Amino acid sequence: LVVVPAAGYLGAKHGNKRLMCGFCGFTCALALLDVVMFVLQANAALRLHFLVSRCQPGLEQHASCPPASKWTTLCSDGDARECFDRLEQQLAAIDLDMFVRMALCFPLIALRCMGSIWMWRLHLALDAGVGAPAADAQFERENGRPALAEHA
Repeated sequence: LVVVPAAGYLGAKHGNKRLMCGFCGFTCALALLDVVMFVLQANAALRLHFLVSRCQPGLEQHASCPPASKWTTLCSDGDARECFDRLEQQLAAIDLDMFVRMALCFPLIALRCMGSIWMWRLHLALDAGVGAPAADAQFERENGRPALAEHA
């Protein structure tokens, strides 16, 4: 994953539109993947809450609760009651884990989206004939003339 930021850095530094486009695409895809993973994990946590709150083995159960035989597949060892007790004990840790993931995931998604947008704006500026500042300065040092003169 070091390749993605490197592509963005090198693309911006040298005015390489292909590297910038690759950075934008991969960064956007990673942000989307982060959202999907968070939704799937939140769904799993909510389903565990449902199981613990409404599906105690041996008691009157909600219509969508699993039968006792499914509890043994949910927890590979022990009977249904042991599995339920273990899940009930781990629920607080699961909630804390989801809170930490949310606290870390949302800023990361925001940074990835902002980086992608800013790089896309730089890409559009290059299309309009405005060079990347670092690339222009390097061009001027190496060739003794302004970089925009090359585009004219």
